[in-house]
Amino acid sequence: MEQATQCSLVEGKQPYTLVSASLMLIRMLYEYGCSAHRLPLLASYHARNVVDLLRCFNSRSCQLIIGAGAMRVAGLKTITSTNLALVSRALQLVLWLLPKLKEHFQAMSGYETIERDYQGHIKEIENKIHGIVSERLAAQLDAWEARPPIPSQTFRHISRHLVKLHEAIAGVLPEAQIHEIYGVVHRNFKDKLREQLLKLNVNNNGGPQHGVVTSELTFYMETLRTLKALPAEQLDNGILEEIWLY
Repeated sequence: MEQATQCSLVEGKQPYTLVSASLMLIRMLYEYGCSAHRLPLLASYHARNVVDLLRCFNSRSCQLIIGAGAMRVAGLKTITSTNLALVSRALQLVLWLLPKLKEHFQAMSGYETIERDYQGHIKEIENKIHGIVSERLAAQLDAWEARPPIPSQTFRHISRHLVKLHEAIAGVLPEAQIHEIYGVVHRNFKDKLREQLLKLNVNNNGGPQHGVVTSELTFYMETLRTLKALPAEQLDNGILEEIWLY
C-alpha cells in the first residue's frame, strides 16, 4: 500500500512495479529458499511456511484493498485505481514465482489452491477498477442530451475520466491487462449510451440529433486512440454503426 517506496522488477521484457510489502515478501521467500537449500532436512517445513506466507499475503492484501481496510489501517482517504493496480501487480508477481517455488520446494502442497486464489483476487481487483470508471461514465450519460455544444460537457467529463484511469494504471499494469480493462469500460459505455438513446428516442435517421451522436462518439473515440487504450483493431470508428444495433 505504501507508494513512496515503489520500484520495478523486470522479468524478461515485463516490468513489475512493486511496493515495499512486495519487496519484503520476495526477501522472505528468498531466505526460506536459501535455508531449504542449506538444510535439506528442513525443506518440507519451510515449504509449509512458504504456503502459509503466500496465503497470508493474498488474504491480507485483498482485505486491505478490496475490503477497503487500508482506509482504516493506513489512514488513506480513499482506495484509488493506482492502489488497486499496485496490489494486482504484486499478486501477478507471486503467480509468476509460484512454478519456481514449487520446483525449489518439491514437497510444496497447496500450490493449485494458492494459484486459484491469487487468480480470483486479481480478477476481483480488475472488476473493481473498471467498475469504478463504468459507474462514473454511466452517471454522466444519465444527464446527457443529444444537443449542441459538441463535444458536450458530458463527453468532456467522460474523456477526463478515461484519461485519469490511464494515468492511474498505465505505469503499473501490462498493456494487455489495460486493454482488457478498457474493453469492459468501452462495452459498458456502449450499453449505457444505447439505453440513453432509447430513452431520448434518438434514431439513426440522419437528422440533427443523429449528427450530434456521431460527433460525440468521434470525440470519444479520439480520446481512446490518443491513450491507445484498446488494441489497434478496436480503435476504428465502427462504434458509429454499432451503437445503433440493439
